[in-house]
Amino acid sequence: GADAGADRGAFAYEENIFYVSAGGSDSADGLSAGQAWKTIARAMQDLEAGDTLYIEPGTYAGSIEISLAGSEEEPIVIRGRGKEPAVIDGETSLTDSRHLLFERIHFKADVSVSDSDALSFHNSVFLGQGTALTATNTANLQVTQSTFTGFETAAVSLPCCVAAHLAGNLFDNQGGPALRVSSRETVRYCDYNSYADMQHGWQLGENAAFTLEEIRAGHDRASKEIIPQFSDSGGSVTLDNAIDFAGGGTAGHPFGHYRLEIPREVLQLLEGPTL
Repeated sequence: GADAGADRGAFAYEENIFYVSAGGSDSADGLSAGQAWKTIARAMQDLEAGDTLYIEPGTYAGSIEISLAGSEEEPIVIRGRGKEPAVIDGETSLTDSRHLLFERIHFKADVSVSDSDALSFHNSVFLGQGTALTATNTANLQVTQSTFTGFETAAVSLPCCVAAHLAGNLFDNQGGPALRVSSRETVRYCDYNSYADMQHGWQLGENAAFTLEEIRAGHDRASKEIIPQFSDSGGSVTLDNAIDFAGGGTAGHPFGHYRLEIPREVLQLLEGPTL
């Protein structure tokens, strides 16, 4: 239980909910915002199936190596918390992982995935300058409602992958292809995305057994071509022409990452006070 009089943060104590904060301490228990760990690497040591890790706003330097196993019934969730971005400023490498969800995370360097299954990246930002996200020997990868900009080689490269699902993403592919694929089995579904250059959105990878037209057939029927305009903001980026991307993604969301605003009602007195 919590120490008497200690500030345990905004959320009730839960044994499977953990926190990381730039102002935290790796000697803390990580079980509340008030007792958060300092580094993401420390958090990776203890996460198990069914756990959720909240990353407080801020920039977290250094490369991260992850090997975690959730389950279909109890995935592991790693989620940014708060209005400002949670930025990982170092390469992120995932190996031998499964049933793991990243949400509202800003990846400032390249992300690599290998020998994994059922990994999801949702409502996140990828700023890696090489290949922003590379997945190798991985099945059932999901990338949804995420933003890719600043890459030069590719946004997403999928060598030896099967059944990838990509939807609602914003690909600023002015410097390189959005997707690099090699077979028809690589992508199960790809639609409701925006491309800066639709014609050059996909590229054949090495040892491709099919033509690009054969691989891309049936995908991107509701995708659109829109050129984004970004500016630097809080260690990440802000989409300056966001209005152009409104409503085009999945379920009426905008293309790319977004912030869900919860409507608030203003309370008003229907009658004046009675004396």
